[in-house]
Amino acid sequence: MKKYGFLIVIFFVLVGIYWQTRGVQDNGSNENAQDTEVSVQSGKIVSRDMRSIVTAYGTVAPVPAGAEEAASARLAPSVSGVVVTVNVAEGQAVNKGTLLFKLDSRAADETVAFAKTTLERQKQLAKDGNSSQKLVDAAQHDLDAALVQQALLKVTAPLAGIVTKVNVKPGDAVDLTTNLAEIVDLNRLVVNARVPSNEIMPLMPGQKAEIQMTDAKEPIAGTLSYIASDVDTSTGTVAIRISLPANSGLRPGQFVPIHIVSNIHKDSLTVPNTSIVKNENDETLIAVIENGIARQVPVEEGIREGDFTEIIAENLKPEMKVVTLGAYALPDQTKVREINRQGNDG
Repeated sequence: MKKYGFLIVIFFVLVGIYWQTRGVQDNGSNENAQDTEVSVQSGKIVSRDMRSIVTAYGTVAPVPAGAEEAASARLAPSVSGVVVTVNVAEGQAVNKGTLLFKLDSRAADETVAFAKTTLERQKQLAKDGNSSQKLVDAAQHDLDAALVQQALLKVTAPLAGIVTKVNVKPGDAVDLTTNLAEIVDLNRLVVNARVPSNEIMPLMPGQKAEIQMTDAKEPIAGTLSYIASDVDTSTGTVAIRISLPANSGLRPGQFVPIHIVSNIHKDSLTVPNTSIVKNENDETLIAVIENGIARQVPVEEGIREGDFTEIIAENLKPEMKVVTLGAYALPDQTKVREINRQGNDG
């Protein structure tokens, strides 16, 4: 009996030691949980203007004919003949009215000379009383017609611009269908593009547009000048046109990106895109840092432009810190330590 009593005492002593040790471990775990610190990167809420952008891609082209004259032309002779003079080369700048081509005018020159002689003779006869005014008028009419035919043998530039193509040389026979040359006014260009029909609603003529070329420091400013009234059923897109400024540096045929500013929100509260997270209920949250504690704040997303997103929420203001890296699945009221890299202030 003494032996069993001794064993019972030993058993309860061991149980006591076990529970004492377990309690110490549990207390240590609770203390560690309370002192847990999560490393995050942070930025700031910033007030800035946010733009809603519709992006499209299009091709640069000369201004089409409409209320103003077209910005490009294909030159054709008004009469058939043989080219005797070419006064222009590709790449040459010309003014409106510059003589570019001349056709063989020997027959026309002779006709003009004869008509001039006839007119002078009729005038002299009329002066002497040997001719009538009717014959003088007829001679004048013949001269005018001969001068018109002579002028048709000269081809001049219909607009100022750059000669992009010269298709004939002296000695070539041409007719009314011959394309002698092409001229483009590079100061009057547009971009023709198409936008998905589900993105066309916020667009309207007069809105600003930007063309950002990869090798340019600044975007080229343009204006939305035309929106088609119908949808192309084969592509589900709507045709638009962007007017470009003079000296844009672009060339017809270039394929360029277009960013149309459809809306602007002034002085919006914004955060870096990486600050925005979703919880299991699909709520949009940001983690605001105050006194080293990150608390989850529900927000409504607005315009997203570049690296920043507009946020709409109460009790938020500029310069408040937010978690930019490490916010996903971060528990509410978590103690955090900021380990920002230089320049990561949003």
